[in-house]
Amino acid sequence: MHSIVFSQSGVKTMTNELKVTVIPPSPRYMRRVGIYCRVSTRSQEQLDSLASQVSYLTQKVAATLDWLLIDIYLDIKSGASTAGRNEFQRMMKDCQAKKLDIVVTKSISRFGRNTADTLAAINELRLYGVEICFDQEDIRTKDPCSSLMISIMEGVAQE
Repeated sequence: MHSIVFSQSGVKTMTNELKVTVIPPSPRYMRRVGIYCRVSTRSQEQLDSLASQVSYLTQKVAATLDWLLIDIYLDIKSGASTAGRNEFQRMMKDCQAKKLDIVVTKSISRFGRNTADTLAAINELRLYGVEICFDQEDIRTKDPCSSLMISIMEGVAQE
């Protein structure tokens, strides 16, 4: 029978002087995530929707092992234009400054309703290397097939 002695340098068996060095796993890369939520008005129904969006997407980010929540961006403004959506503009600046790797939003229509503005923002974020995840449609902008789907769905949302 072998007796084993544990030490800080590893495990050493008494009979044959075998040393085992424990190598800790390397830290995994965490992708920095921002959540973008938007509603159009301050009505109670819309504010409840905003709270639901934040709660659901925060849980989704927390449940994804390699995601780290960096910030939440909330707008109460029409999605007809990106102008005047201060939190949207702050999110875009944070992406340009390389603070985020991923933006998660409930749906394409929550990201914006103006096709030209939305597609321009998506293309700008692509230039910064930022992926957008549209949860409801299960679309990620890193997917090469996503551009056509986003264009079609954005056109429908604008109507």
